[in-house]
Amino acid sequence: MSATDNSISSVNDKQPPTTFSTLDNLFDELETTTSQCLVVDHVSRQTYENICAERAERRRRYRFFLYLGEIQNLIITMPNPCHGAASRHLECVLARKINAMGLSGEWLHEGSITYLERFDGDLLSSGEANLAGRPSFLRPSILHDWPTIVVDFGPSNSMPLLRKKASWWFRASRHDVKVVLLFEVNTSTGDITIEQWRAGPLRVQKIAIKRVIDASGTIPVASYEVFRGPLWLNFRNLFLRPPRRDSGEMDVVINNNELQRLAKATWRAERLIGEA
Repeated sequence: MSATDNSISSVNDKQPPTTFSTLDNLFDELETTTSQCLVVDHVSRQTYENICAERAERRRRYRFFLYLGEIQNLIITMPNPCHGAASRHLECVLARKINAMGLSGEWLHEGSITYLERFDGDLLSSGEANLAGRPSFLRPSILHDWPTIVVDFGPSNSMPLLRKKASWWFRASRHDVKVVLLFEVNTSTGDITIEQWRAGPLRVQKIAIKRVIDASGTIPVASYEVFRGPLWLNFRNLFLRPPRRDSGEMDVVINNNELQRLAKATWRAERLIGEA
């Protein structure tokens, strides 16, 4: 495990880790916490599997953002309507663009899904994505194949943690994951920051979507400004082959207008803006 992973539990110094004691105590804390993120330590591999089973039994939607077996840390994030709305909107945009190239049969969209890093059958770590996708012909197995693109969302001030998660995706998949998109959603300002990372890891894009405020400086309106767009996704990284340009295949580009609509869909989930 890398030094980067070992520092994950201290990302939020104002909130010390919760030490696991019992399943009931953990889920009681999850039900009452006001934090968007909970770091739990002393989580053995067997305990992690028990927590997963308990989540399914209770039908809770907590996201098991990242589990690191070597240091026995589990990072849990709370359900967030903004993240859910943005994820669904982004999935629809990607599907529309892939379908327009006639490639719907070659692409598998995956929503919230957990990927496991194993060695000789033993669980080393796991990560849960908000959204993922992969080429269906080259990577057909949901059990054994990693996605080529992963999308993770986080609340205000979560970008350091999201970047560490991006490093985990590349390392755990042995670079089978080609693209990681990170979305930091700031509920206090209405702004969204998007970072695109590629294997290395290397950040290749940073986009800011800022909410336009009216003259009073207090009332949000359904208008957004995009800086350093559009979001440009390399075709080869997604499909693991070059595009057939004579067939209309090309990079997937999400333009500034589409990013503005994504922002509106995100904040409408929190009723921070009116209907546009």
